[in-house]
Amino acid sequence: MARQNLSQYSINKVFLNIDGLIVNSGLAKGKPIATHRLDEDEWTMEVGAQGDFTFVEHTNKAGSIDIITMQNAADINLKLRNLKESGAIFPVSISAQHTYKEIVPITFAMIGRAPRKDFSQEAGERLWTIICGELIETDKGL
Repeated sequence: MARQNLSQYSINKVFLNIDGLIVNSGLAKGKPIATHRLDEDEWTMEVGAQGDFTFVEHTNKAGSIDIITMQNAADINLKLRNLKESGAIFPVSISAQHTYKEIVPITFAMIGRAPRKDFSQEAGERLWTIICGELIETDKGL
């Protein structure tokens, strides 16, 4: 029987740093800490009239990160609101330190969309979208 490489995952080993604020509380329960995506596919395929094809690499590394905070999380919501109001360009990084290290470092980011505010009987969530000039992932090995 082949040996399998298994590892443990803990949310306590995932770190989100927004302009120097390490976010370790105030995030929505049961939701991802952050979801990042590129604006377009890294590669696409073009097919010619005779069925010939070619793969095209896209150099656009722009993307966005979604963060879902709790309505009553003052530290992170105030930080994000201040960054939005000032129009600041700031650094963001996401790192996960498990069996191997995954890092998403972003040097140039800006609040792209502030959340809609719903007020109800229960504490709600706030969805923030951070737009990024260059979204690059690095894996640091096992």
